Amino acid sequence: MSSYATLDDLKDELGVWYARLTDRVDAEVADDDTGASILVDAESEMNKHLGTRYAVPVDASSSVALAEILKSSTLRIAAHVAWLKSLLRKTEPRDTKRLHDEVILWLKDVANGKEPLPDVVPLTSSPTGVKSVSGGDPAVWTPQAMEGI
Repeated sequence: MSSYATLDDLKDELGVWYARLTDRVDAEVADDDTGASILVDAESEMNKHLGTRYAVPVDASSSVALAEILKSSTLRIAAHVAWLKSLLRKTEPRDTKRLHDEVILWLKDVANGKEPLPDVVPLTSSPTGVKSVSGGDPAVWTPQAMEGI
């Protein structure tokens, strides 16, 4: 489950659209497994950007302001993901896409150091310049993948 937003938060965000956007059969019955998957996708997108400067998932337990920023940003991404993966993907409201795009631009600014996260200390660089690694598919270590290492 997401560290930044809950399934109930997503249900509140999508309102009456929750069932339609999470039901992959006929867009009528809410599917909480799909809702949880949408939140995981949204958090992964958040952490992909945040992880370039901060330890992820970002701990917002001591800052109400930071928790709210992470929650609202995650939910804006999740709403867009819900529409994209739904049977209604071609009818996504423009505002949903616009809000998603604004969050992505902000996350890129955070990743580039133009925008700091409140109440969080960025990671320090290692001698190699690597700050953190996050996002993407987990590595699968097979004999073929290990060749040449």
